[in-house]
Amino acid sequence: MTDTTGTPAPSAESWETFRQTGMLWMVNRTLHIFGWSIVVEYDDNDKPLRAYPAQTEWKGFPRNVDDANYDRIDNWLAYRFADKDMQKLRAWAQRQIDDIEADDRLTPEADVRTNAPLALIQMGMKGKLAILRTIIEGVPDEREEGA
Repeated sequence: MTDTTGTPAPSAESWETFRQTGMLWMVNRTLHIFGWSIVVEYDDNDKPLRAYPAQTEWKGFPRNVDDANYDRIDNWLAYRFADKDMQKLRAWAQRQIDDIEADDRLTPEADVRTNAPLALIQMGMKGKLAILRTIIEGVPDEREEGA
C-alpha cells in the first residue's frame, strides 16, 4: 500500500517490537525531559494490555538501561540493513541528514522557556542527526575491511 505520492504506507508494528528494538526507550528518554512518558502495561504473560501517555517525575534512565538500549538500537540497525550494502546505507543516512538540515524548524535555535514545542522538535532533529552521522562515520567501508 502507498500514499498519494507513491511512498509506501507505514506498517503497524507490535508494542513488543517497539520495546525490543529500543525505540520505546528512545521516545521516553526524550519525553522524560518534559515530565512525560509512554507507559505500556503488560499482563502476567508479558502481553501488552494497554498503552497511554503519562506524566512522570522520572528524568531519564540509569546508565545500564541507556547502554542496553543503545545496543538494542544498534542491533536493530544492523538487522534492518543486513541485506543492503554499506554504500546504500550511507546514501540513505545522507538523504535523511539532508532532509533534516533543509527543514526550516532546525534554526534558529529555540529555547524551552520561549517555545517549548519547537525546542522539543529541534532536540529530536538534532538527536536524529547525531545518530545518522554515526551511521555514516561508524560503518566501515567494505574496501577498508579487506585492507
